[in-house]
Amino acid sequence: MREKKFRIWLGGCWRYWGFIRHEATGSLVFAGLPTTNQESLTMEELLERSQEYTGLKDKTGKEIYEGDIFKTENNYIGVVKWDEAQFVAAILDEHGMESLFYAVGMNIEVIGNIYEHPELLEAK
Repeated sequence: MREKKFRIWLGGCWRYWGFIRHEATGSLVFAGLPTTNQESLTMEELLERSQEYTGLKDKTGKEIYEGDIFKTENNYIGVVKWDEAQFVAAILDEHGMESLFYAVGMNIEVIGNIYEHPELLEAK
């Protein structure tokens, strides 16, 4: 069963919440929604900006979250999105057009995310 955890970009850094595996015991514990005095957000805004862990890792072993920007073996750039009831890989072509692939997995490498590296998604 995959961990139910989320991250959110707040105050210039990632904060994690959800059912997170305790390092010492290995059991799942709930870590509540984070707060920061640098940004005043409503609960709805916090939830909307949170990105869910897909339960998958890229080819380097890095956890893949919704909103991650990745590169394929063929050097295509894309972003992980939630579509209907599953995570998808949205690949951008040279014109910025998006194609959805319904297999997010091991042959991609996370190279950034939509908050820290939005320039990676600009059409070349």
